[in-house]
Amino acid sequence: MFEPGGDALEVLKTKEVVEQFELAADAFEHVADVVQTIAVKES
Repeated sequence: MFEPGGDALEVLKTKEVVEQFELAADAFEHVADVVQTIAVKES
């Protein structure tokens, strides 16, 4: 990916995909926090 003569467009696409995965992971973490909060309140 970072080799000389590499495709800059490919790097940008990969960066965008990684950023979207990070957003998804953050969203799942938020859901887990909410579920944990509910579980603690109900126990």
